[in-house]
Amino acid sequence: MHIYAKLVLSLFIVGSVGCSTNSKQAFDAYTLSECDVGDSCSLTGEIFIARGVPASVANLKLDSAECVALSLPEEAYKNKKLQFSKVRVFGVVYSQPSLFETDIVSYKLLDRMVAVGICETGKVIYVEKIKRF
Repeated sequence: MHIYAKLVLSLFIVGSVGCSTNSKQAFDAYTLSECDVGDSCSLTGEIFIARGVPASVANLKLDSAECVALSLPEEAYKNKKLQFSKVRVFGVVYSQPSLFETDIVSYKLLDRMVAVGICETGKVIYVEKIKRF
């Protein structure tokens, strides 16, 4: 039993090292300036969705009047209830090229197509979770 207790304690210590010291929880709202490229982030705002080819388009208009591009899962593009709803999205922030700096109109981000020039903040959220209010 003594070895079992050491194993459990070791797993707890190793698991604790990987925990974030950030006081915000996974689904707490951030501001766009707090969302750094490569980090997970949660933002709240009004969502706009348009299905299209070669890429569907989605963006989030924040209360601060800023806009951020979204890369949504396919089922979200089909959900008509989301259109113009207030939502909170959670996902990883990626850098997005400016429409004026590139000659592409869309690109593949992991497993999803994303259109360029939706919002000129230089960021796109690869949405993992979405909550409608």
